[in-house]
Amino acid sequence: MIIATAGHVDHGKTTLIQALTGIDTDRLPEEKARGLSIDLGYAYSELSDGSLVGFVDVPGHARFIGNMLAGVAGIDAGLLVVAVDDGPMPQTLEHLAILDLLGVNQGVVALTKTDRAPPERIAEVMTETQALLAPTSLSGAQIIETAALAGIGITELDQALQSLEPSESRDEGAFRLAVDRVFTLRGVGLIATGTVFSGRLKVGDELLISPAGLPVAARGLHAQNRPAETAGTGTRCAINLVGRHAGEKNLKRGDWLVGEDAHLPSNRIDALVQLAIGEDDPIRHDTPVHVHIGAADIPGRIALLESRRLSPGETALAQLVLDREVTCVHGDRLILRDQTARRTLAGGRVIDPLGAVRGRARPERRAWLLAMAETEPATALSRLLAETSDPVALDLFWRRRNTTQKALSTHLVDLNMVQADGYAISPNHWQAWREAVPVALARVHAEAPDRIGLDLRELRHTANLPEAMARPLLAELMTEGAIVFRFGAYRLPGHQPKPTVADAALWAEVLPHLGDRDHPAPVLHEIAKVLDREPSELLSILERVGRLGLAIRVSRNRFLLPETTIALARAVDELAAVKGTDGFTVADFRDFAGIGRNLAIEVLEFLDRQRMTRRNGAVRTIVMSADRVFGSIET
Repeated sequence: MIIATAGHVDHGKTTLIQALTGIDTDRLPEEKARGLSIDLGYAYSELSDGSLVGFVDVPGHARFIGNMLAGVAGIDAGLLVVAVDDGPMPQTLEHLAILDLLGVNQGVVALTKTDRAPPERIAEVMTETQALLAPTSLSGAQIIETAALAGIGITELDQALQSLEPSESRDEGAFRLAVDRVFTLRGVGLIATGTVFSGRLKVGDELLISPAGLPVAARGLHAQNRPAETAGTGTRCAINLVGRHAGEKNLKRGDWLVGEDAHLPSNRIDALVQLAIGEDDPIRHDTPVHVHIGAADIPGRIALLESRRLSPGETALAQLVLDREVTCVHGDRLILRDQTARRTLAGGRVIDPLGAVRGRARPERRAWLLAMAETEPATALSRLLAETSDPVALDLFWRRRNTTQKALSTHLVDLNMVQADGYAISPNHWQAWREAVPVALARVHAEAPDRIGLDLRELRHTANLPEAMARPLLAELMTEGAIVFRFGAYRLPGHQPKPTVADAALWAEVLPHLGDRDHPAPVLHEIAKVLDREPSELLSILERVGRLGLAIRVSRNRFLLPETTIALARAVDELAAVKGTDGFTVADFRDFAGIGRNLAIEVLEFLDRQRMTRRNGAVRTIVMSADRVFGSIET
């Protein structure tokens, strides 16, 4: 369990931790010289019941509040320290506000230096502190009277700390550690310290420095100040990193060390934000702020998504637009300070670590965010399916929330959803789209009876189908016989387009010159020359019969019969199977299919446009099979 101290400068936080643990957390020479904490200090100790506790001693001086915010990232509880000679002071109030805004709902208050004050003063500070706690998440926290140097109240404080509970473990998610210190030890190498937010790490594991995405590996590990082979959620860790990128120039406080699935760099974070109760003025849309998340401090602006202003104590949806990328996941807590970084304004929690670039304030996007705001992943997914029409990308859903489908499998059994191609949708929306497709095709057939049907892009637009699930939905309808797919076009089974009498006569004249698989059609102007017709006249008839599915335009100057096109596309399938993952070139296809180089280039570029193949330099690979792109010739 990790406990952070909080309180005003010189109220005895470091002395109190030393009395509890025997460790002096002031490690920097300037801290020793000035008698106050500047940076974070750490101490680990077994309480009297044997439980191991890590203390984060955060600085109390107003000038070092940024360091304090780095220290409270990922804590389980707070130890608020108030000296009875001063009573609550400005940093007492700000530290308490920060704990409240971070949602820290358990802790203990230590009244220090009680040996220097009369009973009536102690009672006065006790009453004042209880009043300060009342409207916060630490309302009702136990208050212990102490005097560290005299040993007064230390046993009672130890017992009170034993009653605190560690936060719920999230070992099933990807490993995430918020880096708050980076240094190099001679003979050892780069060391990064921080708190483990989720997952487990073992010696030898590969990690990414995020948001930069640089790979490193864990060569050694200390957990709770002890050598260890593994470390899990809630522990303080020091990791010895190795690899080409393991240098102080690549890693700094505010970065994260993460497993691959938790690498989600973004400069837009959608969040639920609450303006501090003690603020005098509302915060307005597009206000410059400093965003503290994990151990990072990043300038940015707050874009309010529901109104133009947020009043003290109110909570609202907002997008934080940052000056640089950060890595976070759903549920991470954050603090907002003003543009000068001198005053704490608000707190909140991340809803979507990959905030929308466009349409962030649209009603449907706000509905999506409110569904995602649910704490339990299964509940959030259920709401998304029920309340939004957009298919849910399941892999990205799990990653956004840093959990796994396996971890939630028992909760997902009762969810009523249709899954296809890695997406999920409600059965109601799936059925509505199923019904929309035949209606759309019937309307097109009635308005343009000479057309064979609609290609995928046209049908998606006409029936308002989601791109993510259009293919599996149409495949289901084809399996049932509700629609037909042939030569790249979807149609109803009974639809048989026919050319006009004039076009039929011209088509009969052109057809013999379009060749076959072994002798594909020449280019347009060569056919026009043989037929003694103008190329523009020939182009016009071929475009019209192309809409009937009788010819396919593979390039600006060449039409092929559907049978020829599919045969060449299947030859590409066969070639790809022979070549494997290495891919194939134009020359490979030319030789395999036994056709000319120009035709080979035109066919492959046509297949690129149909998304059957993908080109990377001179090499192509298969994305989808010919039958999936064009349908069966026998259909």
